[in-house]
Amino acid sequence: MNLATALLRAIKERNLDEFHGVEDAIARQVRAHTLSLACMCGVVLSADWCRASIHVRGPLQTPATVLAILNDPSKGTPDDKLRLFLVYLLSTQEIPATDLAAMETALQTAGCNLAAIDFAKRHADVRGRVACTVTID
Repeated sequence: MNLATALLRAIKERNLDEFHGVEDAIARQVRAHTLSLACMCGVVLSADWCRASIHVRGPLQTPATVLAILNDPSKGTPDDKLRLFLVYLLSTQEIPATDLAAMETALQTAGCNLAAIDFAKRHADVRGRVACTVTID
């Protein structure tokens, strides 16, 4: 077996294409949200540019979508699942407490080290407090 075949097999076994697709969709949602805020605040001058730039392709990534992947034992490794959760946690303004608890339980069941989650939650909390104090005039 050559290197390319082994790499393709690992990608398929871990469903990395699906993880990448969801992580990319989360990033596009964040970009669209940021651009929409900039357009509403008048930071961006062209209304046509705003309409063209804000369009999000693909389905929205909800807590249920992420939780379904985290709960599926046939998808990814614990590290893949932890990375997906961290991308979602750090990219989302608010996650309902029940969804957050369910995701943490799914990660613990998958065998993930939850130390990174505590750090990321503190980071998200600080980021949220700072965002609340910033106003655009």
